[in-house]
Amino acid sequence: GRAGRVGAALAAALALAAGAVDAWVYVGLYPMAHGWLAAAGLGAAGLAGALGAGPRLAKGAAVILPLAGAAPWLAPAVVGSSWVARQQVQARGTGPARALAQRLPATAAPITDQPCTFPAAAPPPAGGQAKGAPVILLTIDALRGDLPLAEVMPKTHARLAGATRFDRAYAAATRTTRSIYALFTGLYPHRVRFEPTRVDGQDAPVVDPGQPGFADPQSWKMRTPTPLNDRSPTLPALLEAAGVPTFTSIAYVYFRPHFGVTRGFGGVSIGPYLKTNRDNRGVTSGALTERLRRYVAEAPAQFFLWAHYMDPHRPYDAYGDVPADAPLQARYRSELRRVDDALEPLWADLAARGVLDRAVVILSADHGEAFGEHGASFHGTSVYDEQARVPLWVRAPGGAGGAVAAPVSLVDLAPTILDLLGVAGAPAMDGRSLAPALFGAPLPPRPVLTSATLNGHRLGLIDGDHKLMADTTEGWIALYDLRADPGERHTLADAEPTTRDRLLCLLRAAGVPLGAAGGGPP
Repeated sequence: GRAGRVGAALAAALALAAGAVDAWVYVGLYPMAHGWLAAAGLGAAGLAGALGAGPRLAKGAAVILPLAGAAPWLAPAVVGSSWVARQQVQARGTGPARALAQRLPATAAPITDQPCTFPAAAPPPAGGQAKGAPVILLTIDALRGDLPLAEVMPKTHARLAGATRFDRAYAAATRTTRSIYALFTGLYPHRVRFEPTRVDGQDAPVVDPGQPGFADPQSWKMRTPTPLNDRSPTLPALLEAAGVPTFTSIAYVYFRPHFGVTRGFGGVSIGPYLKTNRDNRGVTSGALTERLRRYVAEAPAQFFLWAHYMDPHRPYDAYGDVPADAPLQARYRSELRRVDDALEPLWADLAARGVLDRAVVILSADHGEAFGEHGASFHGTSVYDEQARVPLWVRAPGGAGGAVAAPVSLVDLAPTILDLLGVAGAPAMDGRSLAPALFGAPLPPRPVLTSATLNGHRLGLIDGDHKLMADTTEGWIALYDLRADPGERHTLADAEPTTRDRLLCLLRAAGVPLGAAGGGPP
């Protein structure tokens, strides 16, 4: 009857609508979100069909409704690199889920007018401009590179007066363990050994080779890439070998020494983690600062101190006068203010002991954070600037200060610190020393890399004003002019084929895996 026809039509419309939403959002959205959309679409379709279908339509509905529900999720795979997909890329800067922006070619187009060689970085020159100085490196979880530090962390910003600000700094990866370990090794993540790791009930690592039992990428204790069996030289180990004491206090399970990220530190305090963050949801900044202050009170004249402040990580516990039900971004910013307030006693101690003025002070982040840009949330899923770009402030005794516009990477920090401290004989790294820029010298242009490995494998290469993105899981590439299009909304992959192919060739020359769809490191 009429009710049956209306019910069937409504079921198909609901399924198609939910599928269209799923196809439109960025492929990098967490897998669970796509599952929710699928369940919502199929559930709504089934409910509408059940309500409208009479007995005579029951058999037909049993066949038609699942097909109607499945069609929207099958359609993008059929669409491929069609006009619809290209228009979505042009309009939004993204491709629909499981569809291609522009197909990633099997080989790079030949480049005849310029060499296709990814420039190697020379070993740190060990200039020693800050020889004997203590080094304080602080990283803030999920602190976006586009946020004005004076606004979101005003006390810390004031303590960094005279620092050099690198306005286009990129994390080597948009996941914490890969990013921080790249910082400590000076090597891009594809050059070291990462293994998908989970945590057992005793906080011990269990390597996950991909069996079905370990298939939840959403859980913070499941399938996190760690370098637990990597043996690359690390910054703290090199400093310890040179006689510089190193110390860190941690509030995150994957920073415990047996996971590999903090390998080489002479001292690792796990107290803040045990006290505040066994469930990965705790407020940790106060406990971290308390432990760091105790170290500083007894520290030698020279030391290397690193701490990672976790609190801005989701679920964003509101701080200060921000209500608990405030929008996500308001709660996230309040967490940054929490870190800022927690750091102030540490800054005050360092200043009172005369350490702050003679120290190399570095502030950065492990990655950024997305709030709906390009259809994604949180981090780890893309190499768009909201996730890949980070703040970087470096203050060295006698430094010139100012701002640097050239793209740089967090893999540059290890060679920079070794250079400033005059540690000779360090191994060759992917990063280069930024020390010349701290004293007013220009930085020669050099491309930098970034990557994302949650729910797929995505790569970014930034060269001057251009960024090339390649998704090896879905098989698409895109090109953006970051000066003209800072929001990365309009791909130029078709309009500028020469630039596209040159950057793709550089990406291959860097040795980054661009293998078959579904490939890529963890």
